Parts: sequence; structure tokens; C-alpha cells
Amino acid sequence: MPGHARRIEHACKIASMWVCRHWPCLARCPSLHAQSATSATSSVAVSSQGKTDMTVETFTEADALAIRAVEQAILDYAGFKDADRLAAESNDAFVARALLSKGCAALTVAVSLDGAVPAWAKAYGTRRNGAAIEPVKARDEVAAASKTDDASAKTVDAAPTVQATECVQADGDGDDIEPDEKQDNDDEDEAGWEEWHRSTRKKAIDDADASDADIGLIDAPVSPATVFQAASISKPLTAVVVMRLVQQGLLDLDADIDSYLCKDGSADGWRLQSGLPESMAPATPTTLRQLLAHAAGTNVHGFGGYNRKAVRNGTLAMPASTVDVLNGTGNSDRVEIKLLPGLASRYSGGGTTIVQHVLEQVTGKPFAHIMDEHLIQPLGLLNTSFHLAMDTAPNNGDFVAGHLTNDAIPVPGGYHLYPEAAAAGCWTTPTDLNKVHAAMYASVRGDNDGFLRKDLAQEMLKPHFVGDSRFNVGVGWVLDKDTLGHDGGNDGYLCHSVSIKGTGAAFTCMTSRYVFDSLSRQVKNAVFNAYGWPLPAAGSADEGKAALEPFSITDCVGTFVVSNAERMASNPVQPIVVAMGTDKATLNANGDAGLLVTLPGVTMSAPVAAIRTARKDGKARKSKAHSMVFDVSPRIALVFKRGADGLMNVSVSDTPLQFVAKQ
Repeated sequence: MPGHARRIEHACKIASMWVCRHWPCLARCPSLHAQSATSATSSVAVSSQGKTDMTVETFTEADALAIRAVEQAILDYAGFKDADRLAAESNDAFVARALLSKGCAALTVAVSLDGAVPAWAKAYGTRRNGAAIEPVKARDEVAAASKTDDASAKTVDAAPTVQATECVQADGDGDDIEPDEKQDNDDEDEAGWEEWHRSTRKKAIDDADASDADIGLIDAPVSPATVFQAASISKPLTAVVVMRLVQQGLLDLDADIDSYLCKDGSADGWRLQSGLPESMAPATPTTLRQLLAHAAGTNVHGFGGYNRKAVRNGTLAMPASTVDVLNGTGNSDRVEIKLLPGLASRYSGGGTTIVQHVLEQVTGKPFAHIMDEHLIQPLGLLNTSFHLAMDTAPNNGDFVAGHLTNDAIPVPGGYHLYPEAAAAGCWTTPTDLNKVHAAMYASVRGDNDGFLRKDLAQEMLKPHFVGDSRFNVGVGWVLDKDTLGHDGGNDGYLCHSVSIKGTGAAFTCMTSRYVFDSLSRQVKNAVFNAYGWPLPAAGSADEGKAALEPFSITDCVGTFVVSNAERMASNPVQPIVVAMGTDKATLNANGDAGLLVTLPGVTMSAPVAAIRTARKDGKARKSKAHSMVFDVSPRIALVFKRGADGLMNVSVSDTPLQFVAKQ
């Protein structure tokens, strides 16, 4: 294939520069360069249990160079130099130690080219970092004792310091200086983040078990066949199965979900309720397309899961069914419509859990069995499962435990359970996820109609909202100009999976750690640069900003076309207007009570009054001549701005909490 050959040639040139700079011993290694660029990409053996076992590694020169680029990216991320290598330490062990120094117990990366799986996969680290538990506990005890001694010593000399502080405070109460609001919020967020770190660390260490033998988890090296929790990458996999059932005529993306939830016409069973103010009601039915595009206005961003150890020993109750989750009987809220439907993508794991319930209702089968039948078996995903794994370890015990804190302490019991399987419950490997990307690529090209028809695959890659650059979603997949994919994060696991629309080439990185940072991005960039794949372009901070002219509150009275209405093109709601119906003379200085608003996307018993927004801390917001924001409900706001062309720009926001006081 000429295109593939060109990519290999480009990869060799790019990756060779990495090798010559960072791995001179490999650059001089004749055995590496003796491999033909057309040799076998990876030797894959199948174990007696039928699982993929990629322990025998033979790579093309281009792939070997890309792997070296990945490893160097990891070492750079950890700040490791070649001089830090221990005597007789293998390359994989060196990279694993670098990862562990940053709180990452395990990392697996898989790459496929031109829709072919696999090209290669590499795994680094351990399934469970149990060796860290006792040393960390001992170190923390010493640190706590030292801190107590330091505090006692400081108490002796504390009086003068306190007195000086009191004198400073007596000079003024600070009302003459208004603190920067953003800085205040940043400080508050930072304090909350640090407190979360401390509490997470304390609980992980206090509950850590030296063995966790009941789950069959041992401190052993990972392999490419070792599974991780895929977290939210479960969502596009669920969407693929929805499209398979659409293909079979069992589902319709644009049908009212109530037709599936109450098929016999009875009033029994779970229904999606509106949590909007009483004067509002959604103007259109909720559909699977909306739910899979995070556009139905549903709440519950994500799920915390249920610690397996605590559930098993009876100290933590877990919802027994999908309906229990939707009703909020567990550790998440009741799922309902909380935001203005159909106007913008608002991420909702709760919405995906509704899809899970629909699938169970339509097929009459448990969700995990549905995924087995319609995804895992057809694609040969030998290391993938949506089963809860409470009583038996996933993947016959070959799985990575979740790890918490910068010391990579194993999650007590190994991992959390997610009855919200469609949103967060998949166990899999990067190689299996790349197989899904390959199936999508083949279906989009029309080469895989037996799995998914071309028109349905292409439908998945249509953005739900035209021009929405914040969060561009099709049917389940997060879309970029050149790529489709998804990220995932559960307690102790962080993952990223993406493929290129035009070629089917795919990259997946799965890790066992708990802090989002640059690791996955640096590994991804190393792979994309090595193969010459397009990286998402970084937009300018000023991109899309228009010059704004000042105006007064009375200019907000009238009927306006909503500027972000074009994002509703795939699911139009009429009328697309905002009516500000009141007499200008009735408006008071703050612009409250007098403005009556009619909104798109909802049926309203009467127009509601809009109130000029306040700051987060409840203090009056300073007037801004170039823009005005009005709070219509606790979760809906109108934003007015006048552009350089003199025309008023009015948009409806479903995230006004950044402008209004905490409810």
C-alpha cells in the first residue's frame, strides 16, 4: 500500500531523530535496523483461556522507533535521564519505575495503522503496587510525628507573632480593597482540590490491605492482555450497540424514549421527569440521539462507583438495578431533565444510564449480556467485559487494580463497581478498543455492513450541534476535525482512545492512576508525531471574539433571534426567539422583575421574570457596559452582547452558574 509505505518512511525519519538523540545505543544497534519495514508487525499468541497474549514482540522498524519515542516521552514526563537507570535494569523496568515515580502504577498503549489491528501494543508497570502500602504508612507516621513536634516547638514562640498579626488586623477591615473575584475563586478551588487530595490519600492508606487475596490480585507485571477499567469510553461502545439495534429495527434514534420504557401503554415503570421550574416543560420528546449526544438536558455528570471491598463486606449498599440508579437510591442524584433541552451539549452520564435502561427494556436481557451479544462477540474482543465483577475477578484475574495518590496506593479491594455499566463499567484493553475503531472505520467505508451499515456508521460521526467547538459530539463519539474518540476516568483509572477518520489509524492509552495531567497527551503526541498523524490544532485565545459596543439595559427589550440556534439544526425547536416583553419604563436600576422571557426548547405556562445576575459570592455584580447576563432559572441564562456590526447578539446558556449566586 503506497500510503502505508509513505507513512512508514515518514515515521522512520521522525522517530530516528528521537532515537539518535535519546537512545544512541539503539541507533547503533544493527539488529534493530536489520528488520525489514515490511516484516510482521507483532507476534500474537493465544493462551489456553482464549485470551490475547502479546508476550512475543517483533516490530517493524517504524513501530520500534515509535515505541522508543513513547518511552522517551514517558521518561521526559517523569524527569528521568539515562543516568538514572539502575545497573542491569531492563528498558521496560526503567520506564515502569519512571511512571511509578509520578503515581502511575501501570500504562498500556496500543497503536493500529490503516484500520488493521494490532500494529503493536506495549505495557509497563504492575497490576498492583502492594509493595508501597507499608512503606508509605511508615513514612506518614514519621511525618505526622515530626509535624506534631514542630507544632509544639512553634507554640513556645507564637505569642509575639499572634500579637503582631492582631495589630495588623486592627488597622482596617479591608473593605477599601475589593479582592479580585477570579483570584478568590481560584484560591477556593485550589483549597478544595488540596483537601480532596488529602482525604483521598488518607482513606486509601487507612483502608489499604496488604494482600486483597480474595480477588486473586497479585503484584505482577502487566501485559497488553491485562485489562483496565475504560470508564467513560464505555459510552461510545454503548452507542455502537444502540446503532446495531437500530439496524435490526428494534430502536429508532429519534423516537420518544417513553415508547420503549412503557411499551404496553401502562403507567407503571420508570419515566424521565423534568426538573425544570414548574412554569416550564420540555417542548419535544427525549430521544436516544439526544441522550447519546449529551443534549437532552439530563443531570448527573458522572458516577463515583462503589468500592468492591466495602460492598462485599456489607458496609456499603449498591443499587440493585438500573432503575435504582436512575431513581437516585445510590450515591448519585435522581436522573431528570435539569437543563434547557436541545440547545447545547452538557455531559451527562445519567443520560447514558437512561440508554442502558432502554436497552434492557427492549431486549429483556441484562446490559452486560447485550454488550456480549452485539459488540464483544461479533468483534472478537477477547479481553473485554461489561459484567460487574463483584464475586469473580475480571479477565480471569489478569487486571490492573486502580491506584490512588501520588504514591500509587492500590484501591482497597482492587477497584470500584459501576452498576452504571453503559456510562462507566467496561473492562478492556487498548488493543480491544482499537478493534472497535477498526470496525467503525470499515463500516464508515461500507466494508463492514454485516456489523454496521455504512449509513448508520456515518450517522454516528455527524455532530449533533453544528459549530459547537466546546464539546462536539455525534452519536456517542466525541468528534474533532480529523478524529473520533473518547476519554475516561474512574477512581484509579485514566484512559484516552482516538482514531483518525480518514485512515482508521488508532491510538489508545490506558493507565492506573488518579490525577489528570499531561502524561496521556505526551504519549499521544509522541505516537502522532512518529507516524505523521494530524494533531488537533490549538485555537487562538482570541479566536471567535468580536468587538463589543456598550449598551444599556433598555436595549435588551424586544424580540431577538438566538445566536446559537444554528446548533439546533439537527433537532430544530420552534420558535427560535427570545421575547423580552415589558415596558422600558418599568425596568428598575438592577433590571430585575420587569423583564419577561419566553425561551426556545420549552413550553411555558407563562413568561418568566428574568433577574440580573449576581456574583458567585452573592454580592452585586459590577455593571459591564459591553454585556449583560440575566438569570431565567437556576440553570438557564440569557447573555446579551452588542457586536462590532451594531447588532445585538443574544445567546441562551445552560451553564449560568458561573454568573449567578450559589443556590
